[in-house]
Amino acid sequence: MRGVLGHLRLRVPPTREAADQSMGGQAALSTLGVVVQGVVRFVYSVLVGNTFGKLVLGAVNSGISLALFASLLVPSATAMAASKHVARARGAGDLEEGDRVAGYLGRLTLLAMAVLGLGAAVLAPPLLGLGVLESVLTGALAVTYSGYVFVRGFLFGAGQVVRATVWDVLSSVLALAGLAAVVLADTTAWLLLPLVLGYGAYCAVSWPRGRSGGVAPELRREIRGFVVLTLVNSVATGGFLQLTMVAAQFWDRTNAGSFAAALSLATPASLVSRSLTLVLFPSLSAAHGRGDLVGARQRTDAATRGLVVLSLATFGPLMLVSPLLIDLFYRRGGFDEAKLLLPVLLAAVLVTNVAAGAINSLLSREHRYSRIVVTASIVGAVVGMTWWALRAPSDGVAQVATGFLVGSAVVGLWPVVAVWVLDRHAWSALTLRFLVGCGVLAAAVWWQQSTDMSGLAQVGTAVGFVALWLAASAGDVRRLAAAARR
Repeated sequence: MRGVLGHLRLRVPPTREAADQSMGGQAALSTLGVVVQGVVRFVYSVLVGNTFGKLVLGAVNSGISLALFASLLVPSATAMAASKHVARARGAGDLEEGDRVAGYLGRLTLLAMAVLGLGAAVLAPPLLGLGVLESVLTGALAVTYSGYVFVRGFLFGAGQVVRATVWDVLSSVLALAGLAAVVLADTTAWLLLPLVLGYGAYCAVSWPRGRSGGVAPELRREIRGFVVLTLVNSVATGGFLQLTMVAAQFWDRTNAGSFAAALSLATPASLVSRSLTLVLFPSLSAAHGRGDLVGARQRTDAATRGLVVLSLATFGPLMLVSPLLIDLFYRRGGFDEAKLLLPVLLAAVLVTNVAAGAINSLLSREHRYSRIVVTASIVGAVVGMTWWALRAPSDGVAQVATGFLVGSAVVGLWPVVAVWVLDRHAWSALTLRFLVGCGVLAAAVWWQQSTDMSGLAQVGTAVGFVALWLAASAGDVRRLAAAARR
């Protein structure tokens, strides 16, 4: 308890403290922090949607998405740089260099935060149709969330995962308490303020003090090169998702709230691939590092087969009970469009989850293979946004969701095909089974939506689909069960 309370102190210089958790413990705490922040945004959507309706939900969530997208335009890259270079200096025992690197990256991040905050505030009215106060708060959220991303990366590099997680929880509690106060006061214009305060508190208590003296020119060039490459990768991989909500609000403000409701239920399912990455990426990196190409290939094969089985067994039933989920979490009414959008968004997340094994396989190799992932992400985003530009002006959020699915298919399937060819995996039968399963699922979703099923019938259809899919995948299920027992 004393150790946890010590992390409540303000502005501790974490670069001078030893990491206080094993690798497994750090991974668990990191996952906890991600889950806590995800819960906050989900509760935000549900509470705002049920209290104020879909028009307000669309405006609020599009403002959040614009702020989160802004954080990808430097702060997420400086966060990765801090995580890497502060950890490297700490590992070498050069704590003063760690302090100087943290200070240099902190100054770079502060400059970016000012520019991004102003840009978000200026763009919010024409893009999202927000008022003056809402736009100012969107800019403020871009500032504090960017700071949160950087500080969290710095704390991980400094080995202070406990401190990062403690303040993830505390800032989340502050944000939810503030949201409750704003809801009780019935002041919709201030709905983003609790998030601004929560992330702002996180930044204030752990912002790196840095150290007088500059970073060596060679190291500075290395850091800048890393930041540029990471920025491109962050925007390519994470920007597309954030822009979907901005696109929905821009092209269809009437139904953007329904899109926000569906998106709030679809995105938490991506934790499946995130959790796998925490385990798979270091394992594959280690295998490639020692030249164990056979072991790396076996791990990639097992992960991909497992993801194919688990993704359809998880996302399939969620797609089939989409109307029930919307009615359960958004009881105010007016969210009928979300029942049609949720299966499409879940299908997009399903594709990216299935690709997690192949993507991690490429990222764990030499740098030239990482370019395949970045290129696929850029092309997928361009394809999806082109679809929006051509179709969304006339058909609204339905085409935003479809464009997201099409773009996500490019982002996910390109790396899978690349790894399939590079490593000569025996995935023909697996691919055929997956495509047939997707076809059956699509037909079941169409049937469910065209017949207006009761909740009980939806559940029965979902259970039947899972039973059929697991029976068709019996061989892979047995292998997964055997691996879990080892």
